[in-house]
Amino acid sequence: MLQTAMLTSAQSPVFTQYYATTSWHNPAWSGNLPVSRVTLNARNEFPKIQNGLTTTRIAYDSSLPDLHSGIAVQLVYQSLAQLFTTYTTQVSYSYNVSIARNLQFSLGTGIYFQQSGWQRGNLVLPSGILLPGSSLPEGVASNKENQYGMSAGFIVGNKKFHAGMGIGEISFAQNDWLPMRLDVHFGTNFDINTHKQRFLRISPVMRYHQQYANKFFSTGVYARIPRFTGGIETTFGINKPISFSLILGFQYSNIIFAYSNETRITQTYLPQIHEVSLVYEFKPKKKRRTDAISCPAL
Repeated sequence: MLQTAMLTSAQSPVFTQYYATTSWHNPAWSGNLPVSRVTLNARNEFPKIQNGLTTTRIAYDSSLPDLHSGIAVQLVYQSLAQLFTTYTTQVSYSYNVSIARNLQFSLGTGIYFQQSGWQRGNLVLPSGILLPGSSLPEGVASNKENQYGMSAGFIVGNKKFHAGMGIGEISFAQNDWLPMRLDVHFGTNFDINTHKQRFLRISPVMRYHQQYANKFFSTGVYARIPRFTGGIETTFGINKPISFSLILGFQYSNIIFAYSNETRITQTYLPQIHEVSLVYEFKPKKKRRTDAISCPAL
């Protein structure tokens, strides 16, 4: 368990609900939807451990249709048993152009500031094990370190498919402790219509993630009917237990709620990961651009 926690502390947050946190994984998604939205995400990775690995994210995404652009501002807080904490602020921008008929290209970039460190007061586990922060000099409450850098990414697609890549944690700091992060994603949409209106959308998706020794491949499928979204995903890779995820979403008016449960099949001592998302959408007074690259909606 201790080794897992230490390895996780050197990784950026990876959300089960990728399509509720797209601008975190790839800045080219920033403001991609035709509506502005505020999103709150909460993730508990070690629910059987008191104050385990928790991640909280709040983000604002907005489309700028007259400029063929989008922006996103997000704050992310991560805590490992209140021993190791990370605060991240990221601002990202995307620009969308048509490169062919019914084919869009989005290029995004972002800048981030991050502060991380061990806390002195909470460094002894209930079992008596001391974590590395216990070696802090006498009188020093924490060893906070700052890191800053950028992210970049691109997406190509239309209403029927999307494919892209995001690179995060491109650090400018000399004391860089967090490895660069890579996310590659692909998805497509199949619509079933009744009376010229869409009744059901089926969206197969695939994703590859890599950061230092953590490498995994995820594949799944989402289904969406009016107001409801459901999805299943399977994840496997290096230093990543094989897992199965169930994602459920519900929309009422301007509010979207989503819950996911990720079950680690090959890891029995910390098998469950819970994640919830709450979204509020600001409906535009006039219809905005309809050429946005489509992805499964939560």
